[in-house]
Amino acid sequence: MTLAHRFARLPTTAKFLLILTAVLLPIGIALTWLGEIGIRQANVALEGRTEDQARTSAGAIEGLIARNALARGQRAVVCNAQAARFRLRAHDIRSLSRPIMRW
Repeated sequence: MTLAHRFARLPTTAKFLLILTAVLLPIGIALTWLGEIGIRQANVALEGRTEDQARTSAGAIEGLIARNALARGQRAVVCNAQAARFRLRAHDIRSLSRPIMRW
């Protein structure tokens, strides 16, 4: 008995189910693959945005530290030397690290 004879002997509902499975399964696999690619691209974009926000926050904090040092009457050289006194570490881009004070 050939495959064609076996298929012909199946009930109509079974034939319909096999045909739908053969048609829809590749489409579902392709859509799943495309969805995964889109999610990965969105994650990369979010990581880039997080890095930008961390840099902006670090710059704002460094500016506040420099203004505070100037307000306390220290010399203007502090602005250029603030990296020697305060340094922001970014081991984890998602969280902004604490400033390290070196006196």
